[in-house]
Amino acid sequence: MKLAFTYDSQHRRIRKQVWLAQPTAPNAWIPTQDRKFHYQGWNLIAEADPDKTFKKTYLWGLDLSGTFSGAGGTGGFLAISGGGMMGPFGHL
Repeated sequence: MKLAFTYDSQHRRIRKQVWLAQPTAPNAWIPTQDRKFHYQGWNLIAEADPDKTFKKTYLWGLDLSGTFSGAGGTGGFLAISGGGMMGPFGHL
C-alpha cells in the first residue's frame, strides 16, 4: 500500500491518495482512493471524491468557547454522515 497526502498553507490535510501494489507486476500501483477534504475554518466539513461526490459530511456546533471555532472546534463536533454511518458523536 502506498499513501500520499497533500496539505494547504495552514497545514490542513486537503487530499489523501491510496494505491495498492499490483500483484502481477512489481513497482506497479493501482489507484484505489482519492479523497479531498473541505474545511470551514479549522473544522472539517466534508470528504469528497475528485468528481465532487461527497462521501462523508461533518456537523459542528458551538465549541468549548461558546463559538463555532474559538477553541479550534474542540467539543463542538456533533455528527458524521456518509461512509455507511450516521449518528451523533462528540458533545451534544
